[in-house]
Amino acid sequence: MAIKLKLEGKTVIVIGGGQKAYQLMAGFIDKGAIIWVISRDFIGVVQRLGEAGKVALLRTEIKDAEAFVDSLNPKPYVLLAATDDSSLNLELAKAAKRYGSLVYAIDNPSLRDFALSSEV
Repeated sequence: MAIKLKLEGKTVIVIGGGQKAYQLMAGFIDKGAIIWVISRDFIGVVQRLGEAGKVALLRTEIKDAEAFVDSLNPKPYVLLAATDDSSLNLELAKAAKRYGSLVYAIDNPSLRDFALSSEV
């Protein structure tokens, strides 16, 4: 069963700026969502999306997932945890779920609230 989310005006937070993060966020671009990509580094294509105004980039390192998610305002409608740190992805996903966010953790299928079309 395929489900389409109405993303117009909704906040999508992508944690991670590498190839996997880009592959995840690609399906959300041009859907009317407000997309923030948060990472200590960004691959070229993600950097260019930021420069083109398709996504907002925030270069930072997240040390405390719970405090980070608590600080987000508004809370994300969708949070994509796509870092190279499995424990950080786990903590981000758990913290976002407490606020009712839909979560996709790249390395933990049991925490995912949805599948992407390439996985169905």
